[in-house]
Parts: sequence; C-alpha cells; structure tokens
Amino acid sequence: IVIFPALQFNKTQTSAGDRSWLRLAPYPKRNHTVTVMHLKHNPRRGNAITCRRSKTSFDLVLIGGGLQSALIVMAVLHHRPQTKIALLEKEKTLGGNHTWSFMEHAIPKAASAWIEPLISHRWPSYEVRFVDFQRRFDEPYRSILSDTLHRAVKQRLSDTPGCRLFLSTPVEKTFAGTAFLTDGRRIQGRQIISSCGPRTPHSHHCGFQKFVGLELSLAAPHDLDTPVLMDATIAQTDGFRFFYILPFTSHRVLIEDTYFSRNAILDKDTIRREILAEAARRGWSVTEVLR
Repeated sequence: IVIFPALQFNKTQTSAGDRSWLRLAPYPKRNHTVTVMHLKHNPRRGNAITCRRSKTSFDLVLIGGGLQSALIVMAVLHHRPQTKIALLEKEKTLGGNHTWSFMEHAIPKAASAWIEPLISHRWPSYEVRFVDFQRRFDEPYRSILSDTLHRAVKQRLSDTPGCRLFLSTPVEKTFAGTAFLTDGRRIQGRQIISSCGPRTPHSHHCGFQKFVGLELSLAAPHDLDTPVLMDATIAQTDGFRFFYILPFTSHRVLIEDTYFSRNAILDKDTIRREILAEAARRGWSVTEVLR
C-alpha cells in the first residue's frame, strides 16, 4: 500500500483479531515523506497481518536557524550540492537579531566562496584604544547581520533541489533519526544536528562576556573611518569594560557596551542609557534607534 504525500499514517500495525486500525490524517501543504506499507501474512500469528514501514528522508536535518546552522548549510551545499537538507527554525526568520564579526585571516581561503554571500559589511582595517595606547591594524574585518544571513540561507536552500526551510517550526524532541515537531509532524534525516545550545545551567565557576548593542541612525556623519573593536578608555565597572563600535554607513553605527564580568547580571535599561550617553559624548546626534 502506498500512501501518497497528502496523507500520513498515525498507526502502522493492524490485526484482524482486534479493532486496531490505520488512521490517516491530512499532511501539510508539502510533504517530503512517502510512506510505503508492506503487508505480509504471518502463519505463526494466525490471522494477524504485520506491516513494515519505510520512509524517504533528508540527508541532513538541522535544528535551530542561527549562525552555526547557516554555516553548515552554505558549506555542505558548496561542497556537496546534491545533499538534501532540512533546516528547522521556531521563529519567523533565521538568525534572530544579531551581528557576527570576524577578522578575515580567521577564515580559511577555501571557505571564502561560500561565506561571502553571508557578509553584510567589509572594512580594510580596525582599531583598539586604551588609556595609554592606541593602535590601528591594517587587516580586513567583516560583519554578518541577521537579515543578510536570513536572505542568503533562504535563497541557497530554495535554489537547491530536495532542500527545504521550515520557519515557525518548533521541535519537541529528536530520537532515532527523527525530529518530532510540536504540531505532530515528523522530519526524518540520516543525520540530525541541533544548534539550540546547552539545556543545562551554566557553571558557577566561569566568567561571563556580556553586552548590549544599539544600532543608531545619526543626524550627521560620524567621524569614524574604521571599526573600533575595543575602546577601553571609559570608566571600568563590573569587571573589564569597553565599547565596540561598527560604522555601517556615514550615518549609521552599532555601539555595543561589553563587559568581562564574574556575574551574569545584565541591566539592559542602564546599559542602553550608557550607549546613548557615549554617542552624545562623541558629538553624535541620534535620530533613531534602529535595533
């Protein structure tokens, strides 16, 4: 018995001797699983009919639509474009609301081709500033923004036959090569990788890097021509503290107030005020907080 993609089996075994039955339920708009039931008479069990179920599946199922899953998608499809990938994300978009940055030398040259579509901003250099020391490094620096990541990964999956992006799709659990969704659906894969982070509480014996960032629109051009990765010329509170500043355009900057601290307390409202005060101290008139 072949069950077509519009239907789904909720039970896979029946017997003529009881009232067990096979129930069919509507499946979502597009189904990547075809269920084939092989019915076989078993003389040892009298009238019982046994059945074996087989399903086609994705080669790779990724759970969580953050940076790690995005990098996996881009890398795997670059090197093995025939791979069938399913990416499951509980939110409406990939990447959340984040900015990821890196020095160009940290990326192997062989990876440049598939990382390039993710990059939002590029600079030829960066600076660090301390009370008695300041230095500029003539080394390329790159940033990835969430919206760029979302568009690039969505397009890559859409362009590759057999791949699919599942948004607004929470996963309840995984077991034996299957991702069980909260709406009752199941997605099977030869390999499943979860990028949802640790579920256990953090250790009380470690330190914390914590920060809040605001992307600001300015009334007039700022005076930066390169990112400032660490400006530690400010008051040192709650551990080691510095501002991290990325000039996206002449009128748009990201300022992050960062702390290396022994505690996990993050007073977002206070830090937000500190960031706006830093912009004012630099003579920048903020017209809007973009994010």
